[in-house]
Amino acid sequence: MGLFDVTACHLLGDYLSAIKRDYRKAFKVYQKNCDERDAQLSCHNTAGYFASGKSGEKDWQKAYQYYVKGCELGHYASCFNAGSIDHHRALAPLAENENNPRDCQLLKRALGFFKKACDLGKSPDACFQYSTEMRQGVKDCIEADSREALKYSVMGCEEKSIQCCHNTSVAYKHGAGAPANPVLAEFYRKVTLDLNEQENEKQKQMKFGETGP
Repeated sequence: MGLFDVTACHLLGDYLSAIKRDYRKAFKVYQKNCDERDAQLSCHNTAGYFASGKSGEKDWQKAYQYYVKGCELGHYASCFNAGSIDHHRALAPLAENENNPRDCQLLKRALGFFKKACDLGKSPDACFQYSTEMRQGVKDCIEADSREALKYSVMGCEEKSIQCCHNTSVAYKHGAGAPANPVLAEFYRKVTLDLNEQENEKQKQMKFGETGP
């Protein structure tokens, strides 16, 4: 089947979900489009249905498998979600006991997903997660890499991540990952302030919309 068939099937799923509110049928359409046609967005939606229970069963392992497939097919949000699941699992031992070690294999896999999501674009949260871990490093697991951290902080800032812009400014101020550059440090500081102001204005507008006439 061609691209038209893949798109048409996914749109049918969207119609069944958003208009008809028939989530079971929508799920079956998405899942078939993913399984048989490798439709990345349908794989992502299938994963979401398993994660939320709209599929008829709530199954995080199946959700993870479909997020991984969506990521392999190039869907940035699937990469981020797969990474988030692995990251959560890697940190689970710490929740039980702060002296427990992180699961290094899972953490490395999570960072691989975050990196890919950032590389694919449109995923500032993934850029932030990856750059933060690379900046800090993890004892006996991941070696800190300030150059890599700065590279992905810049990429996250380009996607309007306030945290990434702030971290980029600090990195250039202190020469972490690149020679100290006060001009670039000030540039990214101003970008951070501008984005923060935009976010505050957006929140004000949302609040006004909730309380206004």
